[in-house]
Amino acid sequence: MSEKINTFSKTQTETLQTVEGPDVPPGYKRTEVGVIPEDWKIIPIGELFVVKAGGDFNPERSSATQDEKHPYPIYANGLDAEGLHGFCDYAEAQGGSITVTARGTLGVAFFRESAFTAIGRLLVLQPTSPLDGRYYAQYINTCVRFAIESTGVPQLTAPQIVRHLLPYPPLHEQHAIAEVLSDVDGLIEALDKLIAKKRAIKQAAMQQLLTGKIRLPGFSGEWEVRRLGNILQLQYGKSQKGIAEEGGEYPILATSGIVGKTNQYLYDKPSIIIGRKGTIDTPFYIDVPFWPIDTTFYAVISDKYSPKFIFYLLTTINWQSYNEASGVPSLSADTVHSIEVFIPARVEEQTAIATVLSDIDAEIEALERRREKVKQIKRGMMQELLTGRIRLVRPATEKEETPKEPKA
Repeated sequence: MSEKINTFSKTQTETLQTVEGPDVPPGYKRTEVGVIPEDWKIIPIGELFVVKAGGDFNPERSSATQDEKHPYPIYANGLDAEGLHGFCDYAEAQGGSITVTARGTLGVAFFRESAFTAIGRLLVLQPTSPLDGRYYAQYINTCVRFAIESTGVPQLTAPQIVRHLLPYPPLHEQHAIAEVLSDVDGLIEALDKLIAKKRAIKQAAMQQLLTGKIRLPGFSGEWEVRRLGNILQLQYGKSQKGIAEEGGEYPILATSGIVGKTNQYLYDKPSIIIGRKGTIDTPFYIDVPFWPIDTTFYAVISDKYSPKFIFYLLTTINWQSYNEASGVPSLSADTVHSIEVFIPARVEEQTAIATVLSDIDAEIEALERRREKVKQIKRGMMQELLTGRIRLVRPATEKEETPKEPKA
């Protein structure tokens, strides 16, 4: 699929026309929604769709899971799982419609391929004319900013959005644009699933390798119980006041990660940063010279132990159970030093386990970078394709019967 995305200009387009500069180029026109192709129309939402808000649902006819008796999704005004709330035995909206969040986070559109029921403040846009709902869901999310007229809790209503103007490309062009963007979405979804799978593999590997339940080839012998104070000594970070320099060589570290740069460092060996106040449950590993701020500890680790293995071991600890404050979470060095851990006696086994887990982390990071690159490509494609600045033109030999389009 990624090859198809990377080469879409060769496989799905005949001609690319790009709109640049302040002047309107030949073949384009200036409209209320910006510069668009001359053969695109401008139509209010209320003429393309019937817009209505969701209502209540019948609990006696619904289920938390989908089955033969409850085949229709229930969508609510939320973003998690695209607003999926459950399933029911009846549908109040037709497939091919769009939902738009209308309370809380406003104006997020989802294309709904199959029939469904909407509840709460969720707005449903049901097409009244031939159109591709995938195109319009992408367009709303990318190009539309609905004005909020209500006071109090922000919300959208049907009368507010029906007057909003949208472009109407020829139907075959809507399909072409939607197909390209759907292919990109498919690639992103595939990467999401692969990343989730790799994370699950890592979690399983940690549960087995960090407890000694599974031993790597070539290693045997008993593991030992050690207090962290025999493995490492925590040192206090220092204020970054006066040492921060833009373009500095070394990172300034907080529990959230890099918060600045400096040309000085406090420690230059592999270490682990642990939150002392505030965020205490997300230790992270650092192997370059660094300056930790004063709300953190940094670990000075004995040469008898693998720093990376100790880091992975610390990520399995329930740090909140060691919190010593009723307000802002806090840890003391003495408390951390007193924690007992189960650890291989040989540093070679520690290093081997850390290498396995590091390799999985590297795979996950590579996939995450690839996913972000694809998302960046999609953002650029949407701005160009959804507005007609770049057009997808079918080959002249390809014929299609175009359905009747709405009147402008």
